[in-house]
This record gives sequence, structure tokens and C-alpha cells, in this order.
Amino acid sequence: MAQRRKNGGYLEPEYLSALMSTQVHKPIDSSSSVPLNDPWVVLGDFNDVLEQEERVGSRVQSLNSHAFKDCISYCLLEDIKSSGKFFTWCNNQQGGDRIYSKLDRVMANAKWMDLWLGVKPAFF
Repeated sequence: MAQRRKNGGYLEPEYLSALMSTQVHKPIDSSSSVPLNDPWVVLGDFNDVLEQEERVGSRVQSLNSHAFKDCISYCLLEDIKSSGKFFTWCNNQQGGDRIYSKLDRVMANAKWMDLWLGVKPAFF
């Protein structure tokens, strides 16, 4: 029987920002802290978007988005197809000051997706 582990945690936004701003273009190897040989999933409010289309009403800060993309790429993660609302956050301002963004997401590596075929997160 396959052994399953659960790891959980919370990263303060400042720590996540620091992680994403570090140089992540290093080779991934067996000494990496990224669990490449294990199935894993990451979910939550990432306070950033991956693509321009994921924000309406305000320009995407490209420096932050590039760091987020680099971090996701380095960790070999991809979005799991979801249902429900595309934009998961709104600043509740009126008129031209209103901003919608896709900040919440569920991402996993290929090994996790192979184990959990058909899982579809829903955003309400």
C-alpha cells in the first residue's frame, strides 16, 4: 500500500513575496526542497495573478507577476481546472475604481493530478 503524507502550512504574505523575489532559476535536483518525487497540491489566496487576463480594472504589476510565474514554474505546478467564479476577489469600489482579480487558485504537480483524476475545485 502506498504511503501518504500530509504536509500543511501557512506562509505569511511577506515571506511568500520574499520567496518569489529570490532567484528561482537554479536547477531542480535531488537536493531541492521542492518535493518533485511526491504528489503535492498548493491552494489558497496568492495575492497575485499569473496573466494580464486575470485582473480587470487595474494594470498588472509585471515584476510581481514574473516572480510568481517563475516560482510556479520552478515548483512544476499548474492550475487545476476549476468551476464557478473566475474572478475570486473584488475591491468593492464603484465605477472605474473597481478591480476584479483571480487571486485564489488550486495548483498541483503532475503526480498529484495523476492520483486525483477528475478533481475539480469550485469557487463561489
